[in-house]
Amino acid sequence: MLLPNDAIAEFNQQSVGGADYGRNPGSMVNVVIKSGTNEIHGTAYYFHRNDAVAAEQPFNTPGTPSELRNHNFGGSIGGPLVKDKGFLFLNYEGQRLISGQSNGATVPSDDWGAKAEAVISQYDVVPVNPVMTNLLADLWPNTIKNAPATPDNFVSGDNNVYLSNNFVGRIDYNKSEKNRFFIRSIIGTGDATAFSGSVYKEYFQAVPSRQQNWAAVWTSTISPRVVNQVLFGYNYFLQEFDDLNHGADPVSLGFNTGVTSFNFGTPNMEIAGFGGGGVGETPNLGRTDTTWHLTDDLSYALGSHQLKFGGESRRAKLFVHYLREARGAFSWDGTAQPASGWYAARLAACHATPPTASCTPPPEEALADFLAGYIGPGTGGIATGEPRRNWYVNSYSGYAQDNWQYTPRLNFTLGLRYDYNSPFYDPTHTISTFLPTFTPGGLAFPGQSGSPISSLYPKDLNNFAPRIGFAFSPVRGGRTVIRGAWGAYYDVPNGNLFIDNRAAGDASRGTSRNPDCPGCTPVFTISNDNLITVQQGVYLFGSTSFPPSPPYGVYGIDQGLRSPYVQNYSLNVQRQFMGNMVLQVGYVGSQGRKLLVNRNENQPPASATPYASFQAVRPFNTVFPNFSGITELMSAGNSRYNSMQVMLRNSSWHGLQGQVSYTLGHAMDVMSNVRNNHPTDSDNLRLDWGNADFDTRNDVSGYFVYDAPQLGHSLPRLTKGWELTSFFQYNSGYPFTVGSGLGGRTSGSNTGSGKDRADEISNPFSDVTQPTRPYPGLLAGGVAWFNPTAFKANDPGTFGTSRRNEFYGPKFKTVDFSIIKDTPITEQLRTQFRVEIFNVFNILNLAGPAGCIDASAGCGLITSTYGTAIGAPGIGPGEPT
Repeated sequence: MLLPNDAIAEFNQQSVGGADYGRNPGSMVNVVIKSGTNEIHGTAYYFHRNDAVAAEQPFNTPGTPSELRNHNFGGSIGGPLVKDKGFLFLNYEGQRLISGQSNGATVPSDDWGAKAEAVISQYDVVPVNPVMTNLLADLWPNTIKNAPATPDNFVSGDNNVYLSNNFVGRIDYNKSEKNRFFIRSIIGTGDATAFSGSVYKEYFQAVPSRQQNWAAVWTSTISPRVVNQVLFGYNYFLQEFDDLNHGADPVSLGFNTGVTSFNFGTPNMEIAGFGGGGVGETPNLGRTDTTWHLTDDLSYALGSHQLKFGGESRRAKLFVHYLREARGAFSWDGTAQPASGWYAARLAACHATPPTASCTPPPEEALADFLAGYIGPGTGGIATGEPRRNWYVNSYSGYAQDNWQYTPRLNFTLGLRYDYNSPFYDPTHTISTFLPTFTPGGLAFPGQSGSPISSLYPKDLNNFAPRIGFAFSPVRGGRTVIRGAWGAYYDVPNGNLFIDNRAAGDASRGTSRNPDCPGCTPVFTISNDNLITVQQGVYLFGSTSFPPSPPYGVYGIDQGLRSPYVQNYSLNVQRQFMGNMVLQVGYVGSQGRKLLVNRNENQPPASATPYASFQAVRPFNTVFPNFSGITELMSAGNSRYNSMQVMLRNSSWHGLQGQVSYTLGHAMDVMSNVRNNHPTDSDNLRLDWGNADFDTRNDVSGYFVYDAPQLGHSLPRLTKGWELTSFFQYNSGYPFTVGSGLGGRTSGSNTGSGKDRADEISNPFSDVTQPTRPYPGLLAGGVAWFNPTAFKANDPGTFGTSRRNEFYGPKFKTVDFSIIKDTPITEQLRTQFRVEIFNVFNILNLAGPAGCIDASAGCGLITSTYGTAIGAPGIGPGEPT
């Protein structure tokens, strides 16, 4: 819908310059819920969106369904409980959505298997492994068996399915003119089954979620000058994830991961060149959060000063049951076999003068690794043990603020806020952090006897956040206002960074997953340090004794960790002209400091040649030989944002109102998305300083609303009650990085980082050749965005010469339009007819390209729309209509 439903009376996004706002930097969105009145009032509505009136998805293969059925319905009712005293308001909204998509992939069909078996036979290294043929037959669906041995040989038309029910309720009670009380609740349920990396319906992601938010607010007018408001709140959140089909038992097929009935399901298995055709994409994950908080705000009017004081206390509990890697995770890329295998021949050919082959193995060689049962060093892993924990964090804040009308033309806002967020903790004291100075074990358990630390990371008691703002009118009662603001805003660290987060493939994911746990079953994050050849029924990761064979992944928190903060600042000039037009021009900027980032602090240094023993050259191997990758969470990141922002708003002109906004901005950082991320080189964060993942240089947005009867009255009966509305948006595109395709333990930088970048050797946006269109008028073959031959694999021992997020993807443009007709039936009853057209000009909005350099693997191609790429095919922003 273009407009909000009746449950929301006001949607106001404002600058958060005051000290009463905190916990997170950025803008605040205030949502005000309607209340009941002395008269009964209500609404009912139904919206429907259907592919019958939508354009075909441009990347779909003809003959595959692209179903879109969005049923959005609800209603509200409000009225009195006790006249002039008590009121009730209830609202319900439901959604039933089927969002189809045509997902193409290259899948390991029988014909591809035959090509892979021919590779194995050519080099006569090992016979085809019967365990692996069993896996391919049982874990991959039968629907792929007859696909040809060609790229993009399979198309899935399985639908995404969503269901949600949402409720809003509010009870108001006015005890007196000076004491008002209300209780508000928001309850939501949702169930989704959707594409999440694998084209097979069996491995779509199934997500049930449940949310509740309750608030009780008491407002007291103590005197004409003093008003106090107390809020008591409670929030509940539950969400779980798993593969739609999670009943497989790979151990019974001979692939012994050690997993029992406790966590049946398919391991995550990815074969290079068969993108979208992997299995076991979603492990068993879930969390249940409960948060209680108490807030008090006191307002006091004292002459020209409007004083405000307040504080808040929060207690959050998180029960997290993320069993990631508990079923195992494996990948094959064609580089695993012994020195006499096909990868050695390929390396010799690609480094010949001139090169006679690509350095990147083709799909049949990666599938040959799989069918031979080779699991290359560092490409297999599993987590054993019990990671489930209850986590707690306590937060306290207080503030004082003065809104001071210094003169009739000058106003100041002066404030100071203090925030304290306790370190995350587990009252059973079974979580730990790696301390390189704590020998011999290396793992410290806060709260346990003998631990050198009392908390996972030091308490940060220095989070004072001043706020300053002003508004100045050069002429009293004039039409020009100059405003400025500066403030510091401290952030609450995301719990997932401590609970489910890793810096590299062989590192641990959290402080509850370290290989030691007094009084409980520890988690051993195991990665194969050497080549594994799969054998029927034989445990894959060494000895079956407990604990399993080292080395293990470990997680640590830098003991210099501090609360991340952002300084926001702005200066703008606002001018009113023509009575109802407002022009605003300003500068908005921010600086982020002590931002959280990850690194693998046990990454070996770059080397021009592969290491004979990868483990032996890890920095901590001498002192901690049982540890492999070590995730370190640090507050070492910085960010910077600068922008010019222009806004023109018209409140009313012959029935027309609207707003146009333009932003010219630039955001830079070293790591935009911290979770499960790490630098290109863990020993050099500055190497990743570049454009932020969300950086767009030019943004335009706005809306127009036209009340038709205001234009004239020549046709009053026809035009009465009609309203035309349009929203539009443009941005200049998001950045992307071009990877080299190398970066494992035995190629590229030889560090195991996996994030080596390509060397740029020519202009990537010249000589771009579009692929042949197999279907006229459609883009099923993809859209070439850059030329992969403009890059080469990074030189051995380097991380590549191209920069992080150096290049930009497609622009985004969309215009939405609606026609609304209100028809009164009686004085108290009216109907509304509404037609809404999204992306009315059917502008093609492409997703980002595949940022790799092997043209045969689809590198440089865009294969979906933007809406599909963010998980909302057919219904997302800018989708075909």
